[in-house]
Amino acid sequence: MGRDVTPRNVEVVAALIATDTRQAAAEQLGISTHSVDIHLARLKRRLGVETPYQVIYVLTARGLLVVPSVGRRAA
Repeated sequence: MGRDVTPRNVEVVAALIATDTRQAAAEQLGISTHSVDIHLARLKRRLGVETPYQVIYVLTARGLLVVPSVGRRAA
């Protein structure tokens, strides 16, 4: 996946997309909302972006994340 993104990072972002809230994503993954926030903050720093939307864009562009509404990996 690359040294800056772990499978768990991608799993947390995917849960955020699927559930639309930090609380629901945390419950789905069995972690705290604080842990969700930490994953997201680390990803933003590692990817050099400022918003969760930019995290999603970069992960999708790298082919690491499939956004359900798109249904395919970005090239």
